[in-house]
Amino acid sequence: NSVRSPWVLSETSSVRPWGSITWWTCFRLVVLPDIHAMGLYHDDLLVYDQLAKKMRADRMKKGGISFESTSAKVLLDKEGHPTDIKGETSHTTHQLIEEFALLANRLVAESINKDLKKGQKNSFPFIYRTHDEPDPQRIADFAQLVRHLGYSFDTAPEALPHSYNKVLLESKNTPYESVIQIMSIRTMSQALYTTAPKGHFGLGFSFYTHFTSPIRRYPDVLVHRLLLDFLGKKEGSEQKTPDKGEQGLDYEQLVRHLSARERLAVEAERASFQVKQVLFMKTLEGKAFDGVVSGLTDRGLYVMLKAHRCEGMVRLSDIVEDTYVFDNKTHTLVGKKNKRSFTIGTEVRIQVKHADIEKRLVDLTLLP
Repeated sequence: NSVRSPWVLSETSSVRPWGSITWWTCFRLVVLPDIHAMGLYHDDLLVYDQLAKKMRADRMKKGGISFESTSAKVLLDKEGHPTDIKGETSHTTHQLIEEFALLANRLVAESINKDLKKGQKNSFPFIYRTHDEPDPQRIADFAQLVRHLGYSFDTAPEALPHSYNKVLLESKNTPYESVIQIMSIRTMSQALYTTAPKGHFGLGFSFYTHFTSPIRRYPDVLVHRLLLDFLGKKEGSEQKTPDKGEQGLDYEQLVRHLSARERLAVEAERASFQVKQVLFMKTLEGKAFDGVVSGLTDRGLYVMLKAHRCEGMVRLSDIVEDTYVFDNKTHTLVGKKNKRSFTIGTEVRIQVKHADIEKRLVDLTLLP
């Protein structure tokens, strides 16, 4: 096991930092050791890195899924105008911190659940971070897509984590890598806050909460308050109303509200990125780029630019060379006359035709 000795949530503590380090310096120390970066933290970080890698490998064996998607980072000038959009991949330094944060969150959730089973289950509320299994139809659609691309995918419930990890690993460093990463994440259910420990499918945990830094969400603060309250009353006799916390809060209703607000925040974040993307693509109108087909519909094909983490659409109505038909079973567009076909991962040459800021849409033209 990653943690060999019994671990018990028994008392509060404080952290006294003895130094600070940037992500880039940490990366240099762990991955690219050089004389300029070596110092007080070098040996310790190498040990932590090895431990994190062992914990990650162990987590994958037990059902965790290795998502390593490339996120988009918008670069802005001093006036706030987008100057570029680049892909940003999670590297070993991020994974080092993540594994220890996951460990802390899991162990605390397990300890809380264990103590609540001893007699406080109906008297003390707690907030878990849960993640249901993917919708069966989404799994079926994704399996059909990757099989068409030449990969195997077992949809049996017990085989799903292995199937995801297998196709993500096999597609690495191929034209399909980015698309399969994105499509696999889209099959996932959205994580929720619940008062019952329903498990976390993506991480492969039976118990999971979230309270570690950085604290980005209000539920993290609530978990901190509940933990302090739990530790303070663990040995006491004071009883609470079932599912009620301090000040009479109904935590069951509260977690539903917080989950809904999180979805709204995600939508706002997505809309904000779309605005920045269209504003940036507006500056590229008339320019040609290499791209990869990232999606197909009966209306056209979506293309992700290689030079920038931006996506636009080539409408079938704008392709005059031939009439293309979309085959939903094979996720392919095929020309009736020239038999030219497009599928996920097909490399193409496009021109930025028009960026509509109001509608947040980018139209592309397919080049020969």
